[in-house]
Amino acid sequence: MQNNDADGIAHYPGWSTEVLSCLYEERKITASGHETTDTDPGVATSKGDYSLETYILGSDHYQIELLTNLAEGFWYDQNEHEWVVVLKGAARLQFEGDDELLEMRPGDYVNIPAHKRHRVEWTTPEEPTVWLAVHYG
Repeated sequence: MQNNDADGIAHYPGWSTEVLSCLYEERKITASGHETTDTDPGVATSKGDYSLETYILGSDHYQIELLTNLAEGFWYDQNEHEWVVVLKGAARLQFEGDDELLEMRPGDYVNIPAHKRHRVEWTTPEEPTVWLAVHYG
């Protein structure tokens, strides 16, 4: 999915500054969305450049993602707040410093503050777990 080249540089599409500026500043949209990859193109994120995501979330707007098959055991530490709901399947989340797991089923949601380290501890093996996430500043 990341379409990495021999040097490990990701090549997947993303938005451009011109398009986001037109949408947010001229058309006055409130949110934009993307699927699994990112707002910023892969060439930029491979260099740690998330300037387009920062532009959106730093200007009191929202970024919406549809996620599936999240990696289990990976610790997330995000710069923005995240509200997430399970649409299909089930999962268990762990928050750093909390031994109790949060079990989530379709319709269950949680608001995760920025920099609250968390990970997906388990998802249903018989069907994909589908999430809707809303990131905000």
